[in-house]
Amino acid sequence: MAIIRELRGGRDNDPGFNTRMKGQGPWGDLLKTRFDIACRKHGLNRERIALRSDLFRAPRGPQGELF
Repeated sequence: MAIIRELRGGRDNDPGFNTRMKGQGPWGDLLKTRFDIACRKHGLNRERIALRSDLFRAPRGPQGELF
């Protein structure tokens, strides 16, 4: 629990919007560094592929008529 409190600025929980999923201090920096290394190693966080919405077809059948 001490490490959790260090990550949360001395609190057990951080209910603040846009801050609860971000750690602070040396533990937060360590986790961010490890996550960045894992993303590079496994090829994540690269450029995203553009989705083509022109290929979408509306569903057929009775359920497609509900909307």
